[in-house]
Amino acid sequence: MSEFFYTQPTQTSGDNFTQLNEMINQNAGRLQRAMAQDQALKNARARQQASELQAARKSAAEQRKRVDGYDSSVLIPPFRDLFNQYKQQQLESINYFMTDDEMAVDTAVNNIAQFYTTYAAHTQNESVVSSRDRTLELASDATKRQAEEESYSSVTMLDLDMSKYVAMEQYHNGGFATGYELVGNQIYATGKDGYMPVENMSAFKNPKNFQPAIGTKPARSLNEFAVGRVRDAAIGTNSFEWTPESDAAAINAATALVRSDNTNEGLEVRRRIAEDYWGQEHLRNKDLVNAYMQNERDAEGNFINETARAYQERLLSWEAEAISSMHQMSIVDLTDPNADEQGSDRGDGSMTVEQVRDEVFQDIDAKFRPVENIGALFGSVDALAMGEGRGLPYGSFFNLERIRMDRKTINVENPLYTPVTNEAGELIYPEGVNPVVKVSPSDLVIIPNQDGGYQVIIENITVDGSEFSAAVFDHEIDRDVMADLDFYINEVYDRHIGLQDLVDAAIESKARFGQQARGARGGETGTGPQEQDTQAPATTPSSSGGGMDRF
Repeated sequence: MSEFFYTQPTQTSGDNFTQLNEMINQNAGRLQRAMAQDQALKNARARQQASELQAARKSAAEQRKRVDGYDSSVLIPPFRDLFNQYKQQQLESINYFMTDDEMAVDTAVNNIAQFYTTYAAHTQNESVVSSRDRTLELASDATKRQAEEESYSSVTMLDLDMSKYVAMEQYHNGGFATGYELVGNQIYATGKDGYMPVENMSAFKNPKNFQPAIGTKPARSLNEFAVGRVRDAAIGTNSFEWTPESDAAAINAATALVRSDNTNEGLEVRRRIAEDYWGQEHLRNKDLVNAYMQNERDAEGNFINETARAYQERLLSWEAEAISSMHQMSIVDLTDPNADEQGSDRGDGSMTVEQVRDEVFQDIDAKFRPVENIGALFGSVDALAMGEGRGLPYGSFFNLERIRMDRKTINVENPLYTPVTNEAGELIYPEGVNPVVKVSPSDLVIIPNQDGGYQVIIENITVDGSEFSAAVFDHEIDRDVMADLDFYINEVYDRHIGLQDLVDAAIESKARFGQQARGARGGETGTGPQEQDTQAPATTPSSSGGGMDRF
């Protein structure tokens, strides 16, 4: 029997085969057209796939160029390795561009770009660049520095030279923290006091890192005026003993020097007051400095100049402190032939050096412990406030009982004395709130920094209408408070110790604490309280050593 193929027409052997042959021809045509369409679709898909592959390869090459093209030199040195780590993580997530998931590739590349942009801004921000270049120019050119000083006032002086500029560079280029770690998609600053995202630190991307300090041109100290003109006026009333009349004469002489003397001596005293008591924002106020130095007042002692009058309450408060200091420093025991002619020591010989040190420095190591209740602090709180779970700063605790016994107080700015701006743009200060708080600095905590600086906490204070129970001050930012504190420590303890002695003792306690910690942990490296683990979430790195400068 011969083979029969349904795709081939058969020879007609009757009318019934004609219809069958037509049907076979039609079906064969349909099948051929279907096969052709299917092949065409396959060809189109192949071309599309080839095109997509070529596009993906081209995109990957472009993305690789983009990723490889970052100039890490614009990042500060501590950020460079961390940027490379982050870039490596992102590239691994897309198998080094071997994935065909273009969305994932775009996400990774954009993450790298965002990371780079964020941390490059620390050096590339226009304000930072402008401040850095301007300060470098002033540091290197004495003529321009002098012109800058005169632009503020005739008595202003920039505390700036090339060595100070280099210090600014070092601080900006990573010195504001002692360590850095990559946490997720962020860089964290680390130190003995905890850790935090770099972007949250006040020093990050801050043009003020390059802002030179402003002071006044050299002038005699208030102590020199106190033991000179002020004391001379007091002794002139009675050369045999210090009497109430001597006291009144000293106060009058100090007051006259500050408020009514328009000679060069009076100008020098006011210049010293500005140096010792004013903040940087006040010294940068040209109109205020000039108005104060001109010292134009009415018969009641009120400032005539509009700018000075706007700051009158604050200016008079500083002057009162200066007058009080000169009065105290002028006092001398005229019956003692060995009385100290250079200061306020009355020569009563009430305490020896040994007695002072036995009283003040007892049990130092035991007193070096964590500072708690951070939320109850005011002042330079950014120096200490780590936030919940960030660990606690450590410090040395001192009880200066003799300051309490002598009822010595210092004035600190009241944080509740904060002005609001009215509709006319005027600053309105709250009524019934004192601009300053009188604090007895008897309970102290000194917190040494890694860089040799320190903060001072004054405990057991009272601020009406607030929860504040302690005030924290920075040795640089709050120089006026530190000066007052140093003066009273010297005065009360017969000049046998000063503030620096307490700081040195705190540093020594910190070192001993670190040695004990290393011994207890088998001799691990590092010193001080940074050996303690921070109270950090498991997802965030613990402190790895060193000391945080200022959060």
